[in-house]
Amino acid sequence: RADLILATSPFYLKDTDYLPKYKEKTKVLPLCIGESRTVITAEEKKKAEEIRKKYQGKKICFFFGRHVPYKGLTYLIQADQYLNRDAIQIVIAGSGPLTEQLKEQAKTYTNIDFVGRLSEEDINSYLIACDIFTFPSITRNEAFGISLAEAMWFGKPAVTFTIPGSGVNWVSINGETGLEAPNKDIKAYADNISKLVDNQDLYAKLSENSISRCNKLFTIESFDSNIISIYNRISKDIKKDE
Repeated sequence: RADLILATSPFYLKDTDYLPKYKEKTKVLPLCIGESRTVITAEEKKKAEEIRKKYQGKKICFFFGRHVPYKGLTYLIQADQYLNRDAIQIVIAGSGPLTEQLKEQAKTYTNIDFVGRLSEEDINSYLIACDIFTFPSITRNEAFGISLAEAMWFGKPAVTFTIPGSGVNWVSINGETGLEAPNKDIKAYADNISKLVDNQDLYAKLSENSISRCNKLFTIESFDSNIISIYNRISKDIKKDE
């Protein structure tokens, strides 16, 4: 009975069993990053410098989010065995039912730091300080990945897995704004992190493209423009039907 059905990405819309038959009234409206991400204070910048000093010049791979199975954190931890631990630091923020289990799994790795739940301001500081955004989600439960878009606004290339039917691989484009590994392939995931650490030209390209894509698609301004455009189109269609 709906006049309009919205999906947050074309990938999520395409790979559903039931929406194609309603194709004529489906539209894509990408989510947008929060305003708290786009207003950076001097205090947040200062905290970012302290974070960099804490990890003594290592390249920082940052994750924040809930510690639940579909987030794939167990694979990020497993991937660490293939990384240069003297040069790379993994920082995991957030909490959830898997936190203690993940900490136990990571006990033998000297370069993985769990920093707990962070305030919005502290998340900004870590996003400023980090070099790479590690986003190891593995299932379609991760429909979009708003934190992924937020990291892109900061110019941080993301390392993701291929997730059939998820918007994650549309938010961050493989080889354009980040690097993508086959689902649950921890060696390929680690190799992609290492590529970003070792290849500064590649890093710079992906960083610049991340900012550009986020500004084009995932800001509040683009959301407002998209929803107004969709509303105008659907209103015209409804009037035609009447």
